[in-house]
Amino acid sequence: MIKRILAVGDLHVGSLISIMPKEVNESINGRNHVHYANEIQLELLKGWKSMLRKVGKVDAVFNMGDNIDGPNYYDKGKGAWTNSLVTQCEAAFKLLADIKAKKHYMVIGSKYHVGGNLNAEDFIANMLRMDGNKVSLGKDLIVKVNKDVGFHLLHEVGYTKNVATRVNALYKELNRLIQFSNEYYGVNNIIRGHAHYFVEVSNTVGSGCITPSWKLQDDFMKKGGVGSLDVGYVLIEINNNKISYHYDGVRFKSNTEVCQM
Repeated sequence: MIKRILAVGDLHVGSLISIMPKEVNESINGRNHVHYANEIQLELLKGWKSMLRKVGKVDAVFNMGDNIDGPNYYDKGKGAWTNSLVTQCEAAFKLLADIKAKKHYMVIGSKYHVGGNLNAEDFIANMLRMDGNKVSLGKDLIVKVNKDVGFHLLHEVGYTKNVATRVNALYKELNRLIQFSNEYYGVNNIIRGHAHYFVEVSNTVGSGCITPSWKLQDDFMKKGGVGSLDVGYVLIEINNNKISYHYDGVRFKSNTEVCQM
């Protein structure tokens, strides 16, 4: 029997260059305000809806954290369409609730996006539970698909703009997991988020991938110079204990302003 798992993460809802629903209602001091998606966000939303159509119903969701942009510590809150973390969480929930799956395995993202007294991932997880979903939440999670196949989920992983060396951090993580496999209940496969690009690795013992994001490059990301990110999702299929990772994305040109001379 084939198991299908949808891996999504780094939605960063709340940023002007991240995915959001077409419109979001927000109550401010008793007054209702409606936020409307901009052109970039509408394209991202089109990609999200395409994902929902393509994958259909899945056995589970691996949610890799950073579902909201939060206060965006490094950019001092610049580029947010709302500074209400509750509104950001509600908008992220609205997107995730459209996925046809009853089991969500969610890891907690970066503290400067989702941490603090209100933990955004916890807030979103509770909304999904109230919507009838089974949700497991933790800093890291071990998910056993069956007695032979399991995954270790964690948000953080090493990041580089050098495309040629992107596999290095993930491969080191995989080798460490295999080395300490007995301590991790025999699990030999890893899923990571955070880096905003797709990378897949495998060897004779295990495999893993980094999931893409749903956010373009903000000012903080551009500090390191030119770089490319992947926007989209990964469909993980397990067939007779053989694991395959299928990346599908939304292609964007740089969100750098173009000037005509």
